[in-house]
Amino acid sequence: MIIALVFNCASLSFLDQKPIENIPINPNDSLAISKIVKLGKDGKREILATSPEAMRYIFYRAGCSDGTSLAGLLKHEWKEDSKIEEWTGACRSLISDVVRFRISHPGDRLKYQEFGEITQPMLIKAENEKNVSWFYKAIEREPALADARLNLFRDFAEKKNCKAAKRNLSIFLLLSPKFQARRSLEQFMKQKCG
Repeated sequence: MIIALVFNCASLSFLDQKPIENIPINPNDSLAISKIVKLGKDGKREILATSPEAMRYIFYRAGCSDGTSLAGLLKHEWKEDSKIEEWTGACRSLISDVVRFRISHPGDRLKYQEFGEITQPMLIKAENEKNVSWFYKAIEREPALADARLNLFRDFAEKKNCKAAKRNLSIFLLLSPKFQARRSLEQFMKQKCG
């Protein structure tokens, strides 16, 4: 008796894939701020991200540009001509907000997996262990994490590392431009760093 096995070779495509590259896109937090986040000519935020999962996380954590939290996502659309993914969200203030994401490795499914498999566990450890070194490791992989930037700002300011504190505060405020406690953050920076 002969048994014939028929299978789709495409289902084994995972065998051809290289393992997830364990290379941060922002080693030692060295990217220029304008590569991480900037305001476009129309005032919309343009943010670097590694994956759709990271984009969702960043948008929810950064909130809306009017300072309110994001209530939900309305749509996202890939713009092939500009290599930008545009996300529209509904804000608690009942307005909509748009964020444009520049993807670090467009189409690289393995790079897309890094957020869920490597970066997000680092963020969870940082929160659970109250250890900011995990936030630093996370921003090497995903540089536009608002919560990590805010925690790093506070830590660097406390340690009087004013240059690093200023950098993290600047990035945070570009990610969350109308953050409701902005004035207190600026006062804290002035108090610690002059």
